[in-house]
Amino acid sequence: MAGRPVSEITTAFLNWVCHGLEQEGKRALLLIWDNASWRLSQRVKEWLKEHNATAKREGGIHILSGYPPVKSPWLNPIELAGFMASEPSLIRSAS
Repeated sequence: MAGRPVSEITTAFLNWVCHGLEQEGKRALLLIWDNASWRLSQRVKEWLKEHNATAKREGGIHILSGYPPVKSPWLNPIELAGFMASEPSLIRSAS
């Protein structure tokens, strides 16, 4: 990921989502994401902390973020779909 500003893209995306949710009158965003390095980056953690402090002080969307346990692909539907695609012998027909 060297040279790719993925933390900045992540925070810009979160800002965009929050703006849209505010327009809909929402007050919170429950965010459950995987353990990708840019989501765990210091920059994203700082942004979340600053964003939530501002939301508390001035009003706005509060972001509650959580992460699944490490090495638990069965909790992530995308991981499960990838696994099932790579293991066709595990897919049984419905008939």
